[in-house]
Amino acid sequence: MNGSATIRLIRTTSCTGFWSRTGSRIRRTRHSSERGPGFADDSGRRLTGSLDIEPYTFYVLKRMGGVAVRMKRVGQAIAAGVLLLGLAACSAGQTGSLDRKPDSSREANGKAAELTVSAAASLKDALEEIGRRYESADSGVKLLYNFGSSGTLQKQIEQGAPADLFISAGVPQMKALLDKQLIDKEHSGVLLTNELVLIVPGDSRASIAGPEDLLKEPVKKIAVGEPKTVPAGSYTQEVLNGAGVWDKLQPKIVWTKDVRQVLAYVESGNADAGFVYKTDALTSGKVKTVYTAKEAAGSAPIEYPAGIVLGTKQAEEARKFYEYLSGPEARDIFTKYGFGLKSP
Repeated sequence: MNGSATIRLIRTTSCTGFWSRTGSRIRRTRHSSERGPGFADDSGRRLTGSLDIEPYTFYVLKRMGGVAVRMKRVGQAIAAGVLLLGLAACSAGQTGSLDRKPDSSREANGKAAELTVSAAASLKDALEEIGRRYESADSGVKLLYNFGSSGTLQKQIEQGAPADLFISAGVPQMKALLDKQLIDKEHSGVLLTNELVLIVPGDSRASIAGPEDLLKEPVKKIAVGEPKTVPAGSYTQEVLNGAGVWDKLQPKIVWTKDVRQVLAYVESGNADAGFVYKTDALTSGKVKTVYTAKEAAGSAPIEYPAGIVLGTKQAEEARKFYEYLSGPEARDIFTKYGFGLKSP
């Protein structure tokens, strides 16, 4: 990404402010009155996990009571440490987190372990609810989520990004990490299933009932995840190839970084149609599903494998949460959000 990008660190102290990146430089631009820990983008939407501001990925770290960010150029092994906050300006007792502010008192007493879960963007709503349930059960664990496209998360793990568990929306991404001996084979397997659906804006009057209808004149833009990094995009390519329209639709396709961006484009009307998972469509009241690719020719099974990252320093806690994900409480929540169940 060329030019400037802005991220906002939401804090409860005077350290709150907007920060912008131009090239590899980060600077503070102005204060924000919002409160509560975390990051947000320009529109105020809270960000979690790594901050993908291409071509960089920012990993939130704790350092000396302040907040630091490790800036890593995506696709390269070289990373540069960038101090995001002036440490002297921040209270020594406060830290930053990927999603929630850690309970520093419990952590200092050795009572809480932080687990970083890198998971496909389509799992966001379900995993956040599961996380709240798991933490409230006095598990002694703080869950830090890193949501994104499965291909991007795979590359991050390969490059050494902090992660204890990985949940992919596609088998190839997990297999690649297994082949490189980065995932524990004894604690990995298919956890969930999903379905690919075609959505349109809720107020759309276009007559669309399947892939062939996307060739019609009223359809100008179709949002699709980048097949190389977004499993939903790869599934979409298979479905459209099976229908014989993939090549013909190329001029209309708008590529996205993950399936949630597809959903956002269709919700806002910036795309006339898009392919997402059934579970994503169910989270929105601004779109309607017009086609399900479950039985379509050329459609591969959509499976979500989960696995423990071999480099984890919290092996026991990671194992417990991994097992919890296939237990009755988590399964009920996954079902609530529309996922199919398959024990790892």
